[in-house]
Amino acid sequence: MLRVVYLTVVIHQLPFWGMQQAWLTSSFIYHEDDNKDMKQLFIVVVGFVLLATIPILVQTQVQAQSTTSTYENPAIGLKFEYPAEWELRNNSIGLTMSPDEESVFSLEVVSLDRLGIPNPTLKDYAQYGYQLCCGTMSTPINDNQTTVGQNYTAQQYEYTFGGVLGTRQGIDVWVINNGIGYQFEYISDPGPSFSQNLPAVRKILDSVQFIPIEVEEPKVPSFMQ
Repeated sequence: MLRVVYLTVVIHQLPFWGMQQAWLTSSFIYHEDDNKDMKQLFIVVVGFVLLATIPILVQTQVQAQSTTSTYENPAIGLKFEYPAEWELRNNSIGLTMSPDEESVFSLEVVSLDRLGIPNPTLKDYAQYGYQLCCGTMSTPINDNQTTVGQNYTAQQYEYTFGGVLGTRQGIDVWVINNGIGYQFEYISDPGPSFSQNLPAVRKILDSVQFIPIEVEEPKVPSFMQ
């Protein structure tokens, strides 16, 4: 007596709902001489599995929508959006953020007066920044003129360099506005680690806005006023 039974469980993912729908399909072949009891037993088994799986909606892990925070500093005339999960730490020359253990994103702000030349251009500032960040110790990947924010002209340099932790990959973007130079830098391990956070870095650069600079008056004791 020949009985051929096929049971197939199919999982259909619905990514736009963040859910999965599971169901079971079955097909079977019986000879005409199969007894009725065996058929009924098979139907009971299949029915039990169907009740357990159809139309169960199994909720899958839903990726939380990435939220952003706003960095705004009138003292340096700058504003931009960044991933809220990136811990931001201010320092004396700008700020740093750590997307993960292997990566660092930083901002360094300088007065263009430090270059010691009259009316410094973006190229002058990029040359100045290049000497400080990388210089001949770096191996160029590419360099080109780009834009940040609302079409502010910037200079970009992508490179690799050797360090204590081995080969690292970096990208620096220089832009100037109102006598101030801004150097955005992203460094990580080369390859997938570097590429993983690059879209978020691009979004930060695309969100850059220059705002009016507000010089904070130095605080003095009341008896000096």
